[in-house]
Amino acid sequence: MGQKVKLTLVNNSQTIEVSVFFIGREISKDRTIKLLCHIEGPYQIQTPGY
Repeated sequence: MGQKVKLTLVNNSQTIEVSVFFIGREISKDRTIKLLCHIEGPYQIQTPGY
C-alpha cells in the first residue's frame, strides 16, 4: 500500500498516476486482484455516461 502506479484507461490514452490504498485479498480465476487507488494530481477524466 502507498505504492505509486501508472494507469491508462481503456477509453483514453492519458496516463494517470495513482497511489494504492487498498489491496483485495482474493485472486480471481483470471489471476487478477482488485485494487482501490487515489488519483494523484489534477487530471481531467471523462466517465462514460456523464
